[in-house]
Amino acid sequence: MPQPLSRRMLLKGLAFARPVALALPPLEAMFNSAGTAYAATGEPVESRFVFWFNGNGIPEKYWIPSETGENFVLTPCLAPLAPFRNDIHVVTGVDSPAARLPGPGNDHHRSMSALMTGTQFTGRGAGGASLDQAIAARIGADSRFRSLQFGVSQESFGESVQRNMSWSGYDRPLPPEMLPHKMF
Repeated sequence: MPQPLSRRMLLKGLAFARPVALALPPLEAMFNSAGTAYAATGEPVESRFVFWFNGNGIPEKYWIPSETGENFVLTPCLAPLAPFRNDIHVVTGVDSPAARLPGPGNDHHRSMSALMTGTQFTGRGAGGASLDQAIAARIGADSRFRSLQFGVSQESFGESVQRNMSWSGYDRPLPPEMLPHKMF
């Protein structure tokens, strides 16, 4: 039975990760063939959570606005989302103290392990479940696929901590499908 995702668990997960998150407007999949929102017809709308990770990051000046508040200037990476600017929330400044804890591995291992889990590197992988899996347990229980992991880079030097962003628990990676077309 899935455990509910409490406010405390979500905030704790966010406190130990450093991703940038966006709340996006309705997508085409949220409408029926007549263009009516499923919610307007009484049909249930399934919840989705998407985490996009770019391993080498991107320069912040291209992603994070220099202003705060609702009148921020869109950066080059956010510019294509201009029609939806009132629905965008850019979250920054989230810290990852678990990545700085002493322990096995190098800084890269500790940072990768802590990014989505907020836990210390065990020497083999993450020390707990990742945020996406906590959310999947809450909103994906009745879904055909509770969670899907995709990747595009085969190179990982044989180390699961560099290849896996999703973890079901202590030292339990959820390897991504590296050939996304296989999922269709």
